[in-house]
Amino acid sequence: MAPSLIWHSVAFVVVTALLVLVLARARVAFGWRMMLAVLAGAAYISHYTGLVALTGWPSGDRLPAEFDVLGMRVVEPRRGGRDAGHIELWIRGPGDVDSRLHRLPYSPGMHEEIAAAQHRQAQGREQRGRTHASIKGGTGEGAVSIGDKPPARLPSKRRD
Repeated sequence: MAPSLIWHSVAFVVVTALLVLVLARARVAFGWRMMLAVLAGAAYISHYTGLVALTGWPSGDRLPAEFDVLGMRVVEPRRGGRDAGHIELWIRGPGDVDSRLHRLPYSPGMHEEIAAAQHRQAQGREQRGRTHASIKGGTGEGAVSIGDKPPARLPSKRRD
């Protein structure tokens, strides 16, 4: 985590600790003080999990149905089962201005798909990805295929 984010978290903890200290000395019913202390702790946990999204850590969210692939990386599984491996896709959804890094579980078939797409991308061909519904059931998690991005369609020059 970046040093600025660590200081941001420390500042949040200090403010929460001061709140708890004030509540400990306040002349309010014990139940109210306890509830406010628990809510302050829950706010910190929510804040910390929100920092993960701000730092650019890979998203585990679902991929859009269609997306431009800006980059990709495969981390193969390690022997002994310590690391199951994963695949990272740097993508931009249709109409999006910002891009996002997504992390997918490793699979040998997806590894081959990524290797072929990386080869095409190294040749200067832009890549487009698509998600497909899983054949195995209704989870929506399924295969991802990556192919050449079709050329942009230019508007017609005809005037009516």
